[in-house]
Amino acid sequence: MAAGGLLAVAGGCVVGIAWNHWTSMAPWLAYTLSEITLVLPGLVIITAVRAAPRS
Repeated sequence: MAAGGLLAVAGGCVVGIAWNHWTSMAPWLAYTLSEITLVLPGLVIITAVRAAPRS
């Protein structure tokens, strides 16, 4: 979870979200949001691959 939080902060800094925004947020909220944004695309890809018709 710590890695997810660090990646979210780094990604936010790249797109212009200030470090102060992340440090003012509760740690549990920042980590939860970062995990959701990192895991959700993977779940979508897995679902799409499993739903694809097999020949």
